[in-house]
Amino acid sequence: QRTKGEWYTAVPPLVRQGTGLTPADWFGRTMLDNMAADEELGVVMVAVGGCKIEHLAKDYDPSTVVNEADWFRSYMAQYDNKPYDCLIECAKKAQRDGVIKGILLHQGCSNNGDQQWPAKVKKIYEDILKDLSLNAADVPLIAGELARTEMGGVCGGMNTVINRLPETVPTAHVVSSKNLEQKGDGLHFTPHAYRVLGTRYATEMLSIMGVKDPVINYKDEKPEEPELPAGVLVDKTGNEVALNGWATTNGSFSATAEQCKDMKVGDIITVYAKQDPSSSNTYPGFTAFANTDGWPALSGSYSVAKIDDYRAFNIGITSFDIDNIKKGGIFFNGDGVVFQKMTWTADESGKDFSDALWLGSTKLNWTDTSINIRKEVFANAKAGQWFEIVLTQFLTTDPDPDGNILCGGWGGIMVSNWEKSQGTTPYGFNFKKGEAIYFRLTAEMAEKLKENGAIIQGSTYTAKAVYLRDTEPDYSGTGITSVGTENTAKNSAVYNLGGQRVADNAKGILIKNGKKIIR
Repeated sequence: QRTKGEWYTAVPPLVRQGTGLTPADWFGRTMLDNMAADEELGVVMVAVGGCKIEHLAKDYDPSTVVNEADWFRSYMAQYDNKPYDCLIECAKKAQRDGVIKGILLHQGCSNNGDQQWPAKVKKIYEDILKDLSLNAADVPLIAGELARTEMGGVCGGMNTVINRLPETVPTAHVVSSKNLEQKGDGLHFTPHAYRVLGTRYATEMLSIMGVKDPVINYKDEKPEEPELPAGVLVDKTGNEVALNGWATTNGSFSATAEQCKDMKVGDIITVYAKQDPSSSNTYPGFTAFANTDGWPALSGSYSVAKIDDYRAFNIGITSFDIDNIKKGGIFFNGDGVVFQKMTWTADESGKDFSDALWLGSTKLNWTDTSINIRKEVFANAKAGQWFEIVLTQFLTTDPDPDGNILCGGWGGIMVSNWEKSQGTTPYGFNFKKGEAIYFRLTAEMAEKLKENGAIIQGSTYTAKAVYLRDTEPDYSGTGITSVGTENTAKNSAVYNLGGQRVADNAKGILIKNGKKIIR
């Protein structure tokens, strides 16, 4: 826990939990390596991920933040929607303890191609100097390049604009990002690159200060990484990656396209994850994404609520995912989750999974584990098709599947076997013990799936795959009444957000007739 306006030992993340390294980390370390033992260095950090240079200006209108995305509004709210005012406030406090010697800037992706960027930076720089009673000759501005195009940077062309900054601001200096790797998303650098970039910021500052032949303890050469065992893509045991905030991509847990190049449909990615005990998120979870244009989500997302020890989550590779994975690799994003390790297991079953909408091996539990399947895979859903979940039982004491399928997610249409046992007539599903759950789609169900995907819950089975079939699955055996297109009865029972049935007069956020209600 940190309080705004107070000094703290610089331990990353310096700005926001889950953000990982920034150029300021190794800037500070390198500066200290070249200072006297009794000297101290302080960095006033104000940073808003994804912001435009206009958001950092003194004259930015905070009321316009309502037009921004939810995740961006949450970042701005940390500075009361006025980052400039926060910077000046904290800088004035810093002036009570020391002397401001320079201003660091690393921004530009959200202004990619903006030819007026140097002029906008000049205005902010001059406002800072005036409001803090500083002289430009004593306080240089040091800006850094973005990930270069030849290194896969999607905003590399902006570096041409950034390098023109000294033409507009004579006391500005630009730090090169030459040869620095981006992490796979085209925007953010790798941890090694951030260390090198921070060192380059410090080298530039030391040169301005007249320091010749500075001590540099972190070199450009990437240190050798230990070779991982076969099938292990990432192993962070003892150095876990915590994600707290869905937009926190630079702290993500990822595998490169090179590591994924030999994957095929049906293979399984296993990620070991648990709930972050320091997170206040009531419904922590994560989603796997392909690290390519638009960051397309893979076929499902997963909840880690109440999971205190690392649990294996198996994500199967579908035909919807494979091309994007090979193109960009995989990264995980989430909120309130800690990752430890990621492995890859090749499918050797010989089965054809090309039609699967979702693949995995997920043991469902009412209290902590559910499956969310994204809407894109249901684009061709239609009335009369059969929704099929291939499964394996794991509770021999309760061999019948106990679960809900929510067509359209929370607030959608619930298909459940609970009400059948109570003598009512809701939407129910067929099942073959230990093999499958299946039911027929109504027109409304099909539309709900297209609009918001599906959520699968339960407590007595492990889901292996999900399909939409044009004909009824060929299973025989006892089943629960099928849902036909003519069945229009509604589920009158009341459930909590965990999918558990509660009393009809229960309070809170609940689900009734497939819709959320608040009492």
